[in-house]
Amino acid sequence: MSEEEVRLEPVKLKTISIAIEGITPLLMNKFSDSQKEEMMDKHLHRTKQKGVRDIEKEVEERIHKLPDGRVGFPSIGFKKAMVEVAPYLQGMNKKLAKGAFFIKGDLVPIEYDEMVINEAVVRLSGAGRVAQVRYRPQFNNWKCVLHIQYNANQISPEQIVNLANLAGFHIGVGDWTPQHDGQYGMFTVATGEGE
Repeated sequence: MSEEEVRLEPVKLKTISIAIEGITPLLMNKFSDSQKEEMMDKHLHRTKQKGVRDIEKEVEERIHKLPDGRVGFPSIGFKKAMVEVAPYLQGMNKKLAKGAFFIKGDLVPIEYDEMVINEAVVRLSGAGRVAQVRYRPQFNNWKCVLHIQYNANQISPEQIVNLANLAGFHIGVGDWTPQHDGQYGMFTVATGEGE
């Protein structure tokens, strides 16, 4: 039996930075520590007296924050949106997109002009579909930069930029997005620079 030579195909890693501009306000709804505690209390059958709602605290707890205190948004939200629209792009599919690129960092820093409190009546899931007033942070005129590492053997910078642009229109990020019958979290690509 002869030994065959195995040729290792190098992964051609490159990076591209894409400037994103929000078209519609970004609505955040981070699962807060208070919500986790409430869920654990229910699970452990502990009853707690409900007090007066602290709306400002509720809103503050729903904001994703970087270790330095700046507002951020989970990079996985942008990645999932880009993967979801992959079939819209000729020659691309979800499986290929899922493994071809990664957005650096857990949270992407978000810049914005103002943060306001968004008040909306929502219906909770489940048998009762109980209505509840929900207060969420809404960021107006927001923008960010996505630093994306990709395998140039699998995907081109042009495809990445187009995935981001399509994702911003068709899917969005955050709460109440086009994908979920809303119009929040829509964005467009401002620029894309690769190395």
